[in-house]
Amino acid sequence: MRETWLEFAAQQQRARKPKSFSKASSTDVDALLHCAQLQHVRGEALAPQDVQIPAGTPECDSFVWEQGGGENAMTPELLKYHQTQLEKFGVEFDKLGGFEMHDTHSKGKLIPFNCGGRYFSGGFDGCVAPYGLNQESVVFQSRIIYEHKCREMTTTDKQQAIVELLGAYAYNSCPVLLDLTNGRTHNIYTIRGTCVYVWKDLKPTQAYILQARHLQAADRLRAALDLQLGQIPEEEQRTMRHVQQALAPVIGGAAALQEQLDSLLPFMAPEERELVSQDLVRSWAQGADFTQPPEEQIQIPALSLPATPSFYI
Repeated sequence: MRETWLEFAAQQQRARKPKSFSKASSTDVDALLHCAQLQHVRGEALAPQDVQIPAGTPECDSFVWEQGGGENAMTPELLKYHQTQLEKFGVEFDKLGGFEMHDTHSKGKLIPFNCGGRYFSGGFDGCVAPYGLNQESVVFQSRIIYEHKCREMTTTDKQQAIVELLGAYAYNSCPVLLDLTNGRTHNIYTIRGTCVYVWKDLKPTQAYILQARHLQAADRLRAALDLQLGQIPEEEQRTMRHVQQALAPVIGGAAALQEQLDSLLPFMAPEERELVSQDLVRSWAQGADFTQPPEEQIQIPALSLPATPSFYI
């Protein structure tokens, strides 16, 4: 009996092992979109007006990569470049009531999430968030997230972007834009209603005017530090509720371990429960990723054993 339950628990744990955003396949993306009941649509076909450039609009130059500079090494400069372009369109930075650019490329797996039993984890290179937030809070109030590539974007990069976007929506209280860019061309993703929009191969001026409009929407409400779902326009609330009914943030391994104990132990004979709980805790500890920083490792808490069902009493 004990061996059967432990094998079942092992299967559960394998199913919970998150897949990195960068390893997401087309099958994963299709499954996630189906789970969240979302359609993948072309922004340039359904919302071309969002990237139209009015007469007199300042031009944005492409980013110039240093010789031999990789994505990680160049991310700080790319983030400064993004900020400079957005400031051309009146977006205010580094002051109360404005925004702040955050470098998150070395912060690890910032936005792990679960959708229909599929677990994914990863982060993003940088983000725009309201001015004054600590780094720990930006995942809950990010307005634009950036994913940088130093080459032409591949199909794998575009799959990663969709999974990353869904991860951001699992944590945020208002719509998010994702800019997948090599500094020359931009693919921008967001969710509206029941659709994932992507504007492909945008020039810099198109990309940054779209981003600026996003930040300045809703009477500049998006600069609020503690923006709540009920404060955003009703149409956006419907989008967030639709997406978040399928997506759930995964915050800490201890909660998942307690959940597994709660689901298994009540249905076991009392004399087996302590041994099985010890085996489960040991299994989770061995499965923790100790190559991650300490705050990202699974912490083993003082776990409580569920009550014994009445049919064992």
